[in-house]
Amino acid sequence: MTVHTRFWWAVLLMTRKLEARAVPLPGMDRAIDDAVAEFSALLLAASLALIGASLLNLGGSLVLMAVFAIIAVGLFVTRAALGDLFAEYYLLARTLEDLWIGAVAATVTVLLALGATPGELQTLGGLVGLAGMLNYLLRPVYRLLYRLARRLSDAS
Repeated sequence: MTVHTRFWWAVLLMTRKLEARAVPLPGMDRAIDDAVAEFSALLLAASLALIGASLLNLGGSLVLMAVFAIIAVGLFVTRAALGDLFAEYYLLARTLEDLWIGAVAATVTVLLALGATPGELQTLGGLVGLAGMLNYLLRPVYRLLYRLARRLSDAS
């Protein structure tokens, strides 16, 4: 076993130990985290679609918008079957059921950027992905705001 392989096995083992010792979040905090993670995943899916289209040298056009809209409709129609594929993994199943929203986000982005060059479309895809990651990284702030609002409502 190489040093590189041993390193990654150690990282995997440490991650599993940390997950086993992790303190579960209370109910509403968990719901906030799940919703934020799902929304971030949907924005990242839209980002991937936009960047992929730009790498195929496609710019912002009505044809690309129609393709994303057809994909969104197809994902919407098959959302229950997609969720059933991973029913034992709650968050993954819920995200797959709502994946059509990512395609709608890509469609709306192309609609707002009709006539964009492939480079501009790639930049927009990067910005959508950045928004998704920023949303994910702001989870502690969302929890803090929720707790603050809950304490203020309990005090009044």
